[in-house]
Parts: sequence; structure tokens; C-alpha cells
Amino acid sequence: MKDSFKVAKWEIKTIIKNKTFIIMTFFVPIMILIIGGAIGFFSAGGGETEKLVVGIYNQSEAITNEEIKARETETINFVFFENINEDEIAKTIDENNLSSFLFIPQGVIENNSVDNYFKDLQGVETERIKNILNPLITEIRIEQAGYNVNEINNLVQEINIKSKSLNSQGSSNNNVMEMLLPFGFAMLMVFAAIFSGSALMQSIIKEKSNRIVEIILSSINSWDLMMGKVLGYGIIGLIQIIIWSISALTVLKFVFDFSLTSLFTIKIMYMFIFFVLGFVLISAINAIVGSGMKEAQSGSQSTGFMVMIPLIPLYFSSFIVNNPEGLFSYIFTYIPFTSATTMLIRLGFSNPPLLEIIGVMVLLIVANYLFIKLAAKIFRVGMLMYGKNASFKELFKWARSSDF
Repeated sequence: MKDSFKVAKWEIKTIIKNKTFIIMTFFVPIMILIIGGAIGFFSAGGGETEKLVVGIYNQSEAITNEEIKARETETINFVFFENINEDEIAKTIDENNLSSFLFIPQGVIENNSVDNYFKDLQGVETERIKNILNPLITEIRIEQAGYNVNEINNLVQEINIKSKSLNSQGSSNNNVMEMLLPFGFAMLMVFAAIFSGSALMQSIIKEKSNRIVEIILSSINSWDLMMGKVLGYGIIGLIQIIIWSISALTVLKFVFDFSLTSLFTIKIMYMFIFFVLGFVLISAINAIVGSGMKEAQSGSQSTGFMVMIPLIPLYFSSFIVNNPEGLFSYIFTYIPFTSATTMLIRLGFSNPPLLEIIGVMVLLIVANYLFIKLAAKIFRVGMLMYGKNASFKELFKWARSSDF
């Protein structure tokens, strides 16, 4: 194991000097902060809304200019004109710096239609005008029908829905993050498979192709070499993901009202453990594929298939969420390739028994050990294979080989 740590240390030193690693590690969180911050800023109403100045020629006797004027807001002002012809509207907009010009006809209450004239895109924005005129016209119609406006408004006011999630005990819980984290962790595993797992595969293929591995294996066994590589790339991948996660949580903090201390729960600790175990498993599978590939291009083509493995439960997430203790969920739980992602989803929407959680952890630990050992065995045999990719039949034959 001492040699494994030496290999891991050497791999980490090599990777952190790579420009691609530096760019991907810090460029992604910067983009997350910029894009997420902009979305959060504008969705929270932090962006300054451009003020509209709307000219109005009101021919209606049912609506007075004073009633319209009384409904001005900080973002929309009205300027009233008399006896404006359609030919004069364009000139009036220019001379008074108007955003648009609104013509309210005599029969607006019956016809339910007004004309809005504009010269540039700013004048197309009519939603704020609708929000002012619609309630006003509605109130006038109610009064004309002989009803009390205040009583009707009280009867038809919209209901205020407050969303509250339920925790595993069925009690009220506002921690939305506990439900979002399973999918977040699952997607991070996919990123891990794309970046770190793929990089591990390419490293193995490169060492095979330039025969450096023959020199390396003269002083270290294949198990220590493979274990060291998985550890090294795993640590690098986790560092990247931690940086990305901190950036994502910083953005989500502005979108959702939650406390960071709410993330430090026993359930989320279980999620993190399953995430790490799933990450290692995918890295080991990439190592197995890389050990049988002849060139980097072949490895790249196989990476797409590797990425699909942890994604499989996400395609069936609706079944798992709706019935986390059902047969479908249990099948995916005890298949090592899908165990980690399935347990992440189940932990977010249910409360699996502690014995089952520990059992699946043990299953993944054993699977990780066997896959890393298998990768080392295939790597040792496959290093002598040049010029062609190993078939599944050959990989199976190497796996069964007692020469290790």
C-alpha cells in the first residue's frame, strides 16, 4: 500500500501542473458564479427595471384620467394628451421621449381592447400596462353590474401557496436542499466520470502505448500501480468537485432560503459516502476499459458508455422517487453499477433502514476492491497487447487468468 500512495502522490503532482486541469478546475466555478449569480440577481428582482413613460389619449367616459394616474408605479408613468390623430402619434412619441402611446377608445369596457403604438423595442413591453388597466376595467364592470367591488375582490383573491417539503419522518421541513442534493451528487458523479475517470483511462492508454509501463512494473506490482492511479485521480477529482460544489452552493444560497448548517446532517453524510464510493467504482471501470485499449481515441469512444452507467437510475428517477421502497428501487440498489446513484435518490426522498444503508456501502466497497483488482490484472496482461483493442471475450479471459 505504501507504493500505492507514492504512485498517487506522483499522479497528483503531474496533474496539478497540467493547464487543462487548472482551466477546468477554476473556469467552471467562475462560470457557475457568473451565470448563476446573474440568474439569481434578476429573478430576485435585483435588476433595475427600465422605467416606461406611456402617452395616453383616453376617449372613454367610463375610465377617467385621474383613475389611471392614481395607479402609476415607480416603473411606469402616464402622460395624457387630447385630440391626437394617428398621424401625429410618431411625432408625439419623439418630442416627449415616450416609450409608447396608448389609445383608449370609447367602448373599451365592452370591446376589451386598446391600441398600443411604439417605435422601438422598449414600447413592446405591455405587461405592466396590462397589470394596471385590467384590474381597473374589471372594477368598473363590477360596479356597473351593481356589485360591491371590495366584497368581490375579497371573494376572488388568489390563494397564497407556501411550499414545504416533508422529511423522512413525515413532518414539515423547509430544507429543499435535502431533496435537491441527491440529484446534485448524481450529476457530480457524471462529471467525475467525464473528467477524472476519462483522464485516468487516457493515462493508462498512454503508458501502454509508449511502453513506459514496462519500466514501471519492474519496480512495482500492477495492484499497487492501479490502486495508486485510482487514488491519485480520485483525490484530484474530489478536489475539483469540492470547488465546484462550493461555487454551486454559493449561488443556490441566493436562490433558495436555506442555512448551510442544515447540510451537516447524518443523511447528507451518507449521501457523500455513496457519492465517493460511486466515484471510485466509475474510475475503476474506466481503468479496466483503458487497460484493454490500444490508443487514446478508442478510449475516448468508450468514455461515452462509461458516463451512461451512473446515469441509468436518473432515467428511472420518477419510479424511484414515487416508490423508493419498491421492487424496482431494490433491484437498482443491489446492482453495484447503479447502487450509488439509486441510494442517493432514495436517501433524498425516503428513510432507508440503517442496516440496508450499511449493507449497500459494504457491497460497494467490495465491488470497488474487486474492480480495482480486476483492472490491475487486465492491465498486467494487456500491457503486452499492442496494435489492437481487447475484445470482451479477451477481457473475460484475462480476468479469469490465475497469473497475477
